[in-house]
Amino acid sequence: MLNSASGGRGPEDRVAVEELLHAFTDALDTKDWVLLRSLFVDDATSDWFGLRGQSCADDIVGYIRPIFDHLSKTHHILGALRTRVQGDEAEVRSKGRAYHVGSGETAELFEESLSEYRIRARRTPEGWRIAHLAEKLFVMLGTDAVFKRPQGGLG
Repeated sequence: MLNSASGGRGPEDRVAVEELLHAFTDALDTKDWVLLRSLFVDDATSDWFGLRGQSCADDIVGYIRPIFDHLSKTHHILGALRTRVQGDEAEVRSKGRAYHVGSGETAELFEESLSEYRIRARRTPEGWRIAHLAEKLFVMLGTDAVFKRPQGGLG
């Protein structure tokens, strides 16, 4: 379903959009940066907690990758998806839970986030792709020091 570019404008589209989001979490947790990049339209935008955003797909992956490359394990779950498809555009609101474990000097640290995701997707010839990804953080457990690379600083 992920690559279903044509097809009905009914339940199949909702399923395809939700599969896109599951592929997003899988790409994060497996550190599959090629897959992650393929899930976004070129002009995708992002908004991380209202603090930082990117304005193209390459920048989004370029922001995520150095942070995740330093983590030993991650686990992302999306649930309570509310998906609305209108033609070639879709909007999804979802609750998210993410667990991040450090490596090296941060190996004993963890961070767990409870967030809300708001995602806009667009139908392309290749299938549904993420056009905008926004994450609003509600609760953080542990420490954001888990994200610090050995030289310091957030990704």
